[in-house]
Amino acid sequence: MANDPYTILGVSKAADDSEIKSAYRKLAKKLHPDTPGGDAEKFNEANTAFESIKNADSRFQQEHQSQQFSNQRNPGYGRPFTDPNAAPEFDNMFDQMFGRQNQHFHKRNQDVEITTYVTLEEVITGVQKNLNINLMNGNFRTVTIHIPRGVTGGSKIRYNDMGDNTHPGPPGSLVVTYKIKKHNRFWVEGHNLNQKIEIGLKTALFGGNVPITGLDNSQFKLHINAGTCAGTKLRIPQNGLPHHHSPNGDLILHIKVAIPALTTEQLTTPIGQLLEE
Repeated sequence: MANDPYTILGVSKAADDSEIKSAYRKLAKKLHPDTPGGDAEKFNEANTAFESIKNADSRFQQEHQSQQFSNQRNPGYGRPFTDPNAAPEFDNMFDQMFGRQNQHFHKRNQDVEITTYVTLEEVITGVQKNLNINLMNGNFRTVTIHIPRGVTGGSKIRYNDMGDNTHPGPPGSLVVTYKIKKHNRFWVEGHNLNQKIEIGLKTALFGGNVPITGLDNSQFKLHINAGTCAGTKLRIPQNGLPHHHSPNGDLILHIKVAIPALTTEQLTTPIGQLLEE
């Protein structure tokens, strides 16, 4: 019989209350709509079957009364799983199995979208931040998020369950759009860092080493070749911003040559002699 509750629950007609309840718990956990692979229709069917034979009185009615009379005496028979007035016995059982108060009865809360700024220093290290987000009821909620290394301006990250939680049901997501704060020494293109470096005229003509301070305050020497012109770009590989799926970006140095202010007399002096002064 397709709708036979014993067949649905996989128990014999000789099964006692404990066996029936155990079989139902296993089947309900497998079919529950919040479980991967769950089936709401079959979950409904198992719910109905269990209610109709869950104890001796229910089994007596099931076996000795007509289906019409049984439905009249058992208004819960056929109750959909979305009924918020489900029997407390079922609610307690699902609370134990799923650790929550029947969230499947409620619609998911709305997502919240915000924009926040990060510094370049935070981009190279990653950081945790506390953010206040506005909720649908006019209040705000404080959440702590992790900003990963290498986040770029304009990128969006979704943080599950950190959105609106005003109403019953699962919280929405928090969607954060990131922007990079302006830096006083560097600017960003993709994952590449750009920096202007000023060198003296003598260094530009004859070459030499100049000190460089990185974004992380590391110090190193950069060799300038003789005859370097203003506007030259020098690329230092993998000294830019971190990247999740490929090597770091590069550090690109834009050379500016400092031309000294000269008097009329100095303009007629040989360049070599002038640089030695």
